[in-house]
Amino acid sequence: MSKNTDKAIDLKILKIDAHYIKARYKDDRFNARIYNSRTANALLKDTQEVLEWFTKNLKLKTSF
Repeated sequence: MSKNTDKAIDLKILKIDAHYIKARYKDDRFNARIYNSRTANALLKDTQEVLEWFTKNLKLKTSF
């Protein structure tokens, strides 16, 4: 994505984005078989790590 983010964060962002697109356009792309509590928890964890990375590295203020 950018030379300013590390590869692990880039991969998490890409994974989160792919799930967002599938859920957003659920009539075309949503597969209910892959969405369960394990998948949801993993996505939430990745999202938290991405937000923490941005907060720390870009010195953003948090409200979460």
